[in-house]
Amino acid sequence: LREGTTAHVPSGALSTSQKLDMLSITRACQALSREIEPDALIRTLLSNAMTHAGATYAALTLVHAGTLHVEATGRTRADGIDICLGNALPTADTAPLSLILQVQREHESLLINVCDAVRRGNADPYLMRLESGSIMCLPLIQQNEVIGVLYLENALIPDAFEASRMGVLELLAAQAAISLHTARLYTDLLAENQRRRDSECTLQRTQTLLAIGQEVSRYGTFVWKYHTEPSFWSPRLLAELGLPL
Repeated sequence: LREGTTAHVPSGALSTSQKLDMLSITRACQALSREIEPDALIRTLLSNAMTHAGATYAALTLVHAGTLHVEATGRTRADGIDICLGNALPTADTAPLSLILQVQREHESLLINVCDAVRRGNADPYLMRLESGSIMCLPLIQQNEVIGVLYLENALIPDAFEASRMGVLELLAAQAAISLHTARLYTDLLAENQRRRDSECTLQRTQTLLAIGQEVSRYGTFVWKYHTEPSFWSPRLLAELGLPL
């Protein structure tokens, strides 16, 4: 789904299940749009994407300085979805890098069975560990640039992901791209404000020390060998220290 493009579908052309999917994904997009804190946004994205897709595992990769990094992974447990945040390069244990790079390069979503991917000659180490299952990769596109890829997997059931549901999940991916971009801007703004506050504090300390130095310089300087020599303290310095003449 390209940012800024919309498709009008007559309401009468949607089945009841499709209308429910649209309503559900709309609420999920609204939840993403309300998040501004990056970690909370990523947790909300993975949780909603896995729930709507029926995925057992997910990985969110984002581009940093031209390199993809795994920002978070999610895995279904008996008590819900366990999301692990982090920032690391993709490995054979986190996601099939070959498929993610393909989606990044082609700017197109990918839906494929694990067996089909292996049969086509894909020797990705991650795929070789999976015996079966379904894979869906969604590009996160901001201003015609792929800023990340959302990887979804169901390792239990082939054809677990329906092609008809990819459209609504692409809507979620489009909203995720916008929200992640906004969150980055917000984080950069906070960092810049902190740098300015630090600079102002440093400037104030420097000005205070300079003022103290200028004040002390009025008293003159002296060398005091306190073991062998008496010292001379000016009347003004003694008065400033509250000592008797």
